[in-house]
Amino acid sequence: TSNSSTWEQSSLLSYGELLLSPLYSEDGRLVCIVPTDGSLARIIETENNQVVRELACPDIMSVDFSPLGSYLISWSRSVQGGKVGNLRVWDLNTGEIVVHYHQKVQKKDIIQWSHNEHLCMKIVSNEIHILNGHALSDGIKTKIHCKNIANYKLAYGSANTESSMSYCDVACFVPSQSGNPSHIS
Repeated sequence: TSNSSTWEQSSLLSYGELLLSPLYSEDGRLVCIVPTDGSLARIIETENNQVVRELACPDIMSVDFSPLGSYLISWSRSVQGGKVGNLRVWDLNTGEIVVHYHQKVQKKDIIQWSHNEHLCMKIVSNEIHILNGHALSDGIKTKIHCKNIANYKLAYGSANTESSMSYCDVACFVPSQSGNPSHIS
């Protein structure tokens, strides 16, 4: 719409040059921008152009919002001997890192949420870790084992009950290997 392009031109340009394209939350309420030095992620409310959070994180290379805009995922280049992992999940209400992981390579959708954020999933070697989406620091609740998994997708809109650790659909992709065809489990 003309209003959103006017907002982008007048407001985002006032923040200077950007390292990444602006990223909007699914509802369009928030936008994340990363300055060219990659030193922080700035979260802005689109309605009033107010900065609501500045998350200090060196060398940001990728960002993504959770479905409801409660969390921001950031990925930075790995630092040898770093105590804080380079894949970070930030609580946008507090500005704090909720969980962090050491992740050598950035791939889209390493971390995924159900639409209501009740479930959070993370792919690792040969499995998917399932966490309570509102208490990530509580750790892994359960796992899905899938040998040679390369990627996965949590069905959008699944986990739709209020208590919610009850049900969801997940597709796991296993590429072809040693003459065996690729498949989805």
